[in-house]
Amino acid sequence: MESLAEKNNVSIKSQIITSKSVVNDIVNYAKSRKYDLIVIGSHSRTGFDKFLLGSVANGVSQKIQCPVLIVK
Repeated sequence: MESLAEKNNVSIKSQIITSKSVVNDIVNYAKSRKYDLIVIGSHSRTGFDKFLLGSVANGVSQKIQCPVLIVK
């Protein structure tokens, strides 16, 4: 992803975070750095799978103040 961004003159930063509370840590990380956009992937789970596993993308989008772009 970084090489593709570089080829197209797009500035990019990425960070890998390991956590027990993924949603809260993503939100806290983004707030502490005053990001103005979060881009996050989604597996598009529905029904019982979504109930059991929850949705990180949905949780982040509901808890953060900045826009969230969810990519499926």
